[in-house]
Amino acid sequence: MSAFTNLINSDTLFFNSINYNLNGPSQINPGPRFSNNFCVSKIPGQLRFKLNTINELGFDKPFDFDIEFIGQFAGNDQNGNTLIQWNVDQKVDKDFKKSGFTVHIDKVEGNIMSLILARDPRSNGQDCQGNLRSTGVDMQTQSNTNTLKIPASVLSTGLHISADNITWVVEGRDQFSIDAKINAIKNECGIGGIVPGGTVKFWAQVNNIPAGDSVAYKWSVSGASKKGKDDQSNFQVQLGNDETPITVQVVITVEGVSEVIKIKYKPDTQDSVRIKQILCRVISELHVNLFVNPLYDPLRDYVNQPLVKSELSRIAQFANSLIKGISSLSELK
Repeated sequence: MSAFTNLINSDTLFFNSINYNLNGPSQINPGPRFSNNFCVSKIPGQLRFKLNTINELGFDKPFDFDIEFIGQFAGNDQNGNTLIQWNVDQKVDKDFKKSGFTVHIDKVEGNIMSLILARDPRSNGQDCQGNLRSTGVDMQTQSNTNTLKIPASVLSTGLHISADNITWVVEGRDQFSIDAKINAIKNECGIGGIVPGGTVKFWAQVNNIPAGDSVAYKWSVSGASKKGKDDQSNFQVQLGNDETPITVQVVITVEGVSEVIKIKYKPDTQDSVRIKQILCRVISELHVNLFVNPLYDPLRDYVNQPLVKSELSRIAQFANSLIKGISSLSELK
């Protein structure tokens, strides 16, 4: 998937670092600010997140409020990489008391330009609660002109506060997972590989593969031996003499993320094949002879068109065949 799609899908932004210079009057304690290794939650499907001035941006108390960043696609750089501009235009309108003075902060406004790169392969990460996530995109600021202006006042005198030269390095993490399962190939009667010495084929069904992505496979089996290649979507197993269930496993990798899919497969035996064949014939007789016409009404149709001898003979043959099959099935079971 693209870096933009991975960023949109992210529900967690992990900040490896954020740096800037806080400029303004002595009440805000101006100077360089640095924070690292923290995460904030983000709503999947949206380009917006919030940073708290104290917890994430390193403001001194009591200047405590959230700043919301809203992103938009801003084109591509000269190398074709996606650019995202994060805009802030937020009313604060709050008073904060510091050193005997009341500082009134009106609003925060500005923008930050960032470049995003899809991570290939992906790597494991966590959300802010420690749940497993997949890191699919990296984001870093561009240029040294990224600034947030914070108009404020003390005793009706205007103050110029700003966060200048903002830089950050961020990872976007999402709940990327692989939707897959293993299918065993069987015939129309549900018969697959037969012991002793038979073979059985499996195939991996992978759903919702992102456009442009490739899938890698690595198969293995315990309780039997592989037959042929083990890196394709299909896999063939050579059964032994034991009817004990075997375990088939495939490691599926998409975008650098791997997931293990397993199934237990019970081979057919000569007895189970016999049962399935009889059952298949019985069901076939029923479907062909009884369920061919869902609108069939015997009382209405046979009053209008009574059965002739040839039809009575066919019904008798069907009944005898059905009884024979059911008797055989009952004896085997």
